[in-house]
Amino acid sequence: TKILNLPNDVLRDLMRRMEIKDRLRLRLTCRTFEKLVAETHAGYFDKGSIISYFKRRNFHASHAHNRKTEMLAVNFGDTPFKRDAQSATELTQLRSRLFNGITFAKFELKVADSIPLEFTRNVFENFKIEELRFYVESQTQLYKCETLPSFSYHFYK
Repeated sequence: TKILNLPNDVLRDLMRRMEIKDRLRLRLTCRTFEKLVAETHAGYFDKGSIISYFKRRNFHASHAHNRKTEMLAVNFGDTPFKRDAQSATELTQLRSRLFNGITFAKFELKVADSIPLEFTRNVFENFKIEELRFYVESQTQLYKCETLPSFSYHFYK
């Protein structure tokens, strides 16, 4: 393909201007594009977030009991990803396949106590964040926030 003949700095610039959804599609076309997407910076985005929440699942319509499943809603720029919180490592792997760095003007983080600290640290690897907002409801969550790499951040309850 002729696009791969472009100089590396031009390819990196193209990757920074590409939406996350397009990066997902491009990486599926061939191994060369898969590698290019994973090894380039995703660019600058106004906002992003990681929020955990509970979703009610009704397994039996005839029974009155409902179960709650913990979910993670992750927004990298323009693209939302929703996963069962048990699949947190999948999100970390996906992030590493989509970019080697990303920059946000604002990023929001609201993670339940059950989400491993290692997940949060891995997701933030090679992030540049101008304003990071934490939403904490417990001492455990506050500890997680304090042990992340230093950003300019604000705490909200």
